Amino acid sequence: MTKKREGQRLSALRGHFRTEFFGNFMKRFLLAAAVILITAGFPAGVFAAGNIPSEIPAEQPEEETAVLEGLPDNDELFEGYFEEQFYGKKTAKPGMLKAPQRPAGDRLTGYNKTLYDSLLTHIKNIADGTETDTQFSCQLAASGMQDYYTASDLGLQEEDMVIDGRISNQARDAMFDLLDIDASLVIRTLMADGPYELYWFDKTVYYSYGFGSDVISGVYASDGIHLFFNPSFTYHVDMPVADAYAAGTYTTDASKTALPKQAAANARNVVADNEGQTDYQKITAYKDYICQAVDYNHTAAEIIETPYGDPWQMIWVFDENPNTKVVCEGYSKAFQYLCDQSTFNAKVICRTMTGDMGSEGHMWNVLQIGRQNYMVDVTNSDSGCVGEEGGLFLVGGTGDENLTYTFL
Repeated sequence: MTKKREGQRLSALRGHFRTEFFGNFMKRFLLAAAVILITAGFPAGVFAAGNIPSEIPAEQPEEETAVLEGLPDNDELFEGYFEEQFYGKKTAKPGMLKAPQRPAGDRLTGYNKTLYDSLLTHIKNIADGTETDTQFSCQLAASGMQDYYTASDLGLQEEDMVIDGRISNQARDAMFDLLDIDASLVIRTLMADGPYELYWFDKTVYYSYGFGSDVISGVYASDGIHLFFNPSFTYHVDMPVADAYAAGTYTTDASKTALPKQAAANARNVVADNEGQTDYQKITAYKDYICQAVDYNHTAAEIIETPYGDPWQMIWVFDENPNTKVVCEGYSKAFQYLCDQSTFNAKVICRTMTGDMGSEGHMWNVLQIGRQNYMVDVTNSDSGCVGEEGGLFLVGGTGDENLTYTFL
């Protein structure tokens, strides 16, 4: 059994984890092919004259498992990822593993660095919806290794090398140790460098990792058993998906994971489309766009049990899906985002305010244009609302040093 670096045994895995982690056993070479191919891979003189080597099959390696604990939940990571896509910055969160100024991945070397780079590419693609399969197969190239390893090279006895005609687990583990691959270290490093990109990863259950069946080959030679690494081999990492983003245990739902990146692009297009307008035209266009793009989510507002999530965020404002609706917080955040991304001729500062509208909690914006403040209630400027005719858009007000304003 493979030496464990972290976590618990495979027996602790939930029942839905696949049991056959690796591919089929390596097929035996035909004897003639073995003589040609294997001999070609060794220096002259390795095989005595008349001694024909025969291949030793390897056992299927067992996968390892580990679990991450004490990290922010998936909703918090998703919010951070969406803020990265919209604002282009990382947001510090309580308890978040903070990435150093130099990515932690830069400290990895050898196969661990290669594995990190490969997984990072897949993880980013999963996060933005361009990939959905979270069972990753990384191709590694053997380098810097001896042509072959004998029992003495591995600190073993000759009789420990092969059991029942197959490369023993003990010999296989000794070979794996030479590669010095630490998947748990790689996963922790990925969490430090890109926690938000892993918002879809269910850290509450086990992730799995291990070698494919194509890593090691062996032959009987004149001076004993020779084991060697194949020039190219696979390493597998399986990362289960959180229910909120899952189409399966190891499959994400691209209709959900693609939303932040696409919505951010749509929002930036709104700003770009109005770049040549006057300040007033831009502000009016942003209000009109939001009111046309989205309707008020009465269900989320009226049912207390509705989880805090998408109806309160701006993603659904910019997702170009008429079936997604938001409450006042989504309207206000979307308006502020468009203003924040814009260049105005005058000094324009947008702030998001919270308070009461009658007996109900509410959120709206205040625009500071020059030294004057104006209320912008985009929610109640929507069709069918009290401010539909413009009565709650760019309304002047008076204020005091405590930032308390009265709008008439």
